[in-house]
Amino acid sequence: MKKLILIGFAICALIFNAYSESPPYIAPPLPYIITPPIIEQDSIYKYVEKMPEFPGGEKNLNKFIARSLKYPRYALENGIEGKAVVQFVVRKDGSIGDIEIVSSPHESLSNEAIRLIKLMPNWIPGTQKGEPVNVKYIFPVVFKL
Repeated sequence: MKKLILIGFAICALIFNAYSESPPYIAPPLPYIITPPIIEQDSIYKYVEKMPEFPGGEKNLNKFIARSLKYPRYALENGIEGKAVVQFVVRKDGSIGDIEIVSSPHESLSNEAIRLIKLMPNWIPGTQKGEPVNVKYIFPVVFKL
């Protein structure tokens, strides 16, 4: 009798194991691999770790503007003054390009602001993660009578 009961339990155990589902195999998570971000060659940044700088700093920039700015004759004769906001890109080699007027009170002031920006020497380029990058720069040129 004991043998029959043991055989019955063994058969029940085999049947139970046959119909029970084993949990699906879940692989352990792979370790995260952190790769440094790639700085794209032609990207234009708005903000970087070190922004572009006029050679010699702000003091030399102010001297350059005072020496180079020519108040437009039409604006002078008609009492036009205000701020021409210029946007340009300081490229990773320090050169200036993609000059655009964001806002200006008059076309004559816009033209002078563009002329002034084109006269500027190469800047010290902005850097991101230690590498020189292209940076969009917004610069106000104030015309005051």
